[in-house]
Amino acid sequence: MQANAGTVLFYDDFVFATDTWGDALAASSHTVTTVSSDAAFVTAIGGSTFDLVVTQFDSSSHGTAATALSAHVTGGGKAIFSHWLTEGDSAFEVTQFATNKGTLTLGDFDAGLSGSVQVLTNPTYGTCSRSFTAGAGTTTAATFEDGKAGIVVGNGGRTLMNGFLGETIEFSSDEIQLHTNELDHMFGVPAPGALGLLMLDLVGLATRRNKI
Repeated sequence: MQANAGTVLFYDDFVFATDTWGDALAASSHTVTTVSSDAAFVTAIGGSTFDLVVTQFDSSSHGTAATALSAHVTGGGKAIFSHWLTEGDSAFEVTQFATNKGTLTLGDFDAGLSGSVQVLTNPTYGTCSRSFTAGAGTTTAATFEDGKAGIVVGNGGRTLMNGFLGETIEFSSDEIQLHTNELDHMFGVPAPGALGLLMLDLVGLATRRNKI
């Protein structure tokens, strides 16, 4: 379920075969502005107010873009990020622990996936994944086999840091669905089943009141 449509700035520096983030955004109801260079990203993020910034760096260093993204986050903006380097990590309240982990166990964002345990593959990257020590006050939404964080919800729920790069989840359909679930989270869409639980709570409350 997607609702609460908003504006998204999207920057992905490399697509190996399947544009999983692009596919997830294209299937959404959000208005997406896509950029393809650090200069365009810095201009866009500094010149407009976006409801969410989605950034994935698979290929090279992006110092200026990471600095602009960090400023967006520290200024109160929402963002989803993944990077094979540590540029921008501090703003997302993570510290790199290890690289090239192969099994991601989801504690959240697994609705509609083939399973909560996802195998990672490496489509020729030097670094295909990173595990994190999550900062105080963050929430770990997924872990790797080393017991460290694979997805971190930080900054009071305004940010998501993904420890996996593009096209590393074994099945593209699962990676696209995971991104869709992350978008839903950032735009305040309840996970499947959450609305039903809320309705049951309300019915229970009304029943108790009627008995008083």
